[in-house]
Amino acid sequence: MDNTGNLQETIFSMLKVDLHRHLIGSVKPQTFLEVAREYNIPLPTHDLGQLKHLITISKPVSNLRDFLKPLKLITQCFYDEDAIAKITYEAVRDAYKDNIRYLELIVGSAGIALAHKLSLDEVYRGVIKGVRKAENDFRVKVGLIDGPVFKWRKYGTHSPEEVLEVSLDHKKDGVVGFGLSSESKEGVPFSRWRRELRKEYIRISKIARESGLHVTVHAGETSGAESVKDAIEILSADRIGHGVNVVDDPEVLKLLVRTKTPLEICLTSNILSGVVKSISQHPFKMLYELGAIVTLNTDDPSLCQITLTDEYVRAVKYFNLNLRDVKSITLNAVKASFLPLKDKKKLLALFKHERTKAG
Repeated sequence: MDNTGNLQETIFSMLKVDLHRHLIGSVKPQTFLEVAREYNIPLPTHDLGQLKHLITISKPVSNLRDFLKPLKLITQCFYDEDAIAKITYEAVRDAYKDNIRYLELIVGSAGIALAHKLSLDEVYRGVIKGVRKAENDFRVKVGLIDGPVFKWRKYGTHSPEEVLEVSLDHKKDGVVGFGLSSESKEGVPFSRWRRELRKEYIRISKIARESGLHVTVHAGETSGAESVKDAIEILSADRIGHGVNVVDDPEVLKLLVRTKTPLEICLTSNILSGVVKSISQHPFKMLYELGAIVTLNTDDPSLCQITLTDEYVRAVKYFNLNLRDVKSITLNAVKASFLPLKDKKKLLALFKHERTKAG
């Protein structure tokens, strides 16, 4: 891409957008330790090095369940509204430090609330307080996305309807989207997921869209291409989270390209979670060349120990991209964002101005 300069520095200096970043997966070990000490939260260790080993992933695991194990411990630091505000502020600050100018942060309010028996509204108050302070301190804009994970039944009282209700209550505070999943839980046949959840999720998706929220659907990560088809045709997804297994079915792949449904691809997460065996087997380049609208995102930057700059560098190195490709993928993310049209036009103008300056 740039034989004369440093690739990492070149991509770091570019303005970026991250559309798929989980708040729970953005907690740095140092922040976790600070919060735990302040609130006397019991930990398996107070040694930073050992703690980092417990709440990060450094090599690929065999399945998504093992990949997500550290998150159970990480949720313990979301102690109350103030702790949540601190964690959120630092998560947004870290994004800004990576030259991210627009971030869509996945709240996961049901999982956060469960750890210390908080209300969903308490979670939101903390998140919004952190976001507002960060937006005031840094040149960054944040959109919030919430929604039930596909194991939501384990969260007891916080049903998808309740999560949607609190999301709608906070639209004025920056909630721009609602997240669903068309994936079956690991070990559960896809046909059973369809029987148990599809009808309910169709209704929730319809309510969210009619209420002014966009809908993003996790699909094609642990389940096959059929989950991508369901996300598009049944849940009316505006975007697909991950979606890499869409390449397993040519007809579903054609549907994805024809409907121009953007993909939120997370390279490192896909490899560390065992969804894709290696970078050489990742379908990103194939999807890009076939005309799918691909974006690059971090998923869980602290859990995976990466930045969005790292994801772009990885893509350039392994998929032989050039600077024009990088800018095209970045503009895909701007256009696929859930920003209101007025704000999206402003962001597009900012990114296009940068492209003009860079030649």
